Amino acid sequence: GAKCVNRPAACSFRVLADPTFKGGLDCFPLVRYDVLRISGVAFVDDLPAGRLKVEGRNEVRLRLRAPPGVRGQAALSDSKGTTPAGVSTLVQRDGEDLVVVAVCPHGEFNLQISLRNRESARFMHAVGFKLSVDPGCRLTVGPLPKIFTLFF
Repeated sequence: GAKCVNRPAACSFRVLADPTFKGGLDCFPLVRYDVLRISGVAFVDDLPAGRLKVEGRNEVRLRLRAPPGVRGQAALSDSKGTTPAGVSTLVQRDGEDLVVVAVCPHGEFNLQISLRNRESARFMHAVGFKLSVDPGCRLTVGPLPKIFTLFF
C-alpha cells in the first residue's frame, strides 16, 4: 500500500513591488452587509470591482432594491473629507428601488451611501465607493435639486 509520511508544511512567497508605484489599492466598494441585511436592501446590479469610473457624462446612477419605509442618503467628499464645490447627490425612490445619483467635476471622490429603516433612529453607513471622473468626461450635468427635511 501507499506509505503516508507526515511532513511539516512550508510555504515561501516572494512579493515583488514596483518601486515607482505611488497609488493606493482599490479595495472598494466597502459594503456593510449587516446594514443591508437589517434594512432589507440589496444591489440590483453587480458591484463594480475597485472604483466607479465616470465616462461620457459627469453623472453616476446606482440602484438598490429597498422595501417600503427604507430611506437613503448619499454624500460625496474629496480625499480630505470635505465636500468640494460642484458636487451633488440625490436619492429618490423609483418603485421598489432607491436610485442614487451623484454629480461631480473631474477628479477623485468618495461616495458614501447611508440607509435608515422605520425602526432606526439614524442613518447607518451601508456602502462606500471610490468615484473617478475621467478628465475627458464632459461636464454636462449641473447640480441636482436639494431635498428639504420637510419631505422626509
